[in-house]
Amino acid sequence: LGGCLPMLVQLPFLFALFYTMSSDRFKLLISEEGVFPGLFSFWLPNLSEPDNLFILPIVIGIATYASQKLTPMSTEGPQTKVLAFLPAFMVVICFKMPAGVLLYWASSQIISSIQQFSIMKSQKGES
Repeated sequence: LGGCLPMLVQLPFLFALFYTMSSDRFKLLISEEGVFPGLFSFWLPNLSEPDNLFILPIVIGIATYASQKLTPMSTEGPQTKVLAFLPAFMVVICFKMPAGVLLYWASSQIISSIQQFSIMKSQKGES
């Protein structure tokens, strides 16, 4: 539960972002003149569309892998195989998601991985 609890907290935000950015009303809103629809005009011209360069799905896969390696746990048998497959599965899931959702997800994972690394580093220094 300790490994999944932080994800359960942000799951409603992910769902809300996904449904908001996938809606026709949002796409109509950001297509109006004077509204800045994307993050960078050369990479993410529209946050409601998938990342065509697949940068964010790859970042999410790498962050998922790093998060698994940082989290100490004892795994046996089938669970080890599932955990090895999970980063690739996350990349595949993210291919068609709106870039705004992936941007939130990637930044959240990177911040939580940095936080986990600093906690583990401080615990090593204490013992």
